[in-house]
This record gives sequence, structure tokens and C-alpha cells, in this order.
Amino acid sequence: MKFFKERDVIGILQRECFAGKKADPLRLQAGLQLYETLSFVQGKAFEPFIKQILPNIMNCIADPREQVRVSANRTNK
Repeated sequence: MKFFKERDVIGILQRECFAGKKADPLRLQAGLQLYETLSFVQGKAFEPFIKQILPNIMNCIADPREQVRVSANRTNK
């Protein structure tokens, strides 16, 4: 997890995938998929990042586009 903090992986992901009010649905889905994969692979070691990523997931759950909502709900599990 030191690598993630040193390289600001979560910050870069947030800027590239979730920045702006009209973020591209494919970017949102890619970011959500990455969150899901990282949490699955890293397990409990990923828990410190939950506080940072939760607002993005919640915003995507409220997104008007169905494909984004479905991805966010899958990530939220």
C-alpha cells in the first residue's frame, strides 16, 4: 500500500475518472471497476482508502445513467 500512497494512485484515479460534473460514463465505469478490483485484491489493506473513494461511489449511485449506477452498485458490495 506504500506504493499507492507514494504514487498518489487514488488521487490520480479520482482526477482522471471522476473530475467534473459531466464525467464520461466510460471513465466512471472504469474507475469504479478499478476500485472494485483493488479492494478485492488488497482486501483489508485497502480499507484506509475507503474514506477517499466513498463519495465517488455514492455520486455514481445517484448518476442518471443506468450503466453507471449498475457499476456503482456492483462496486459498493
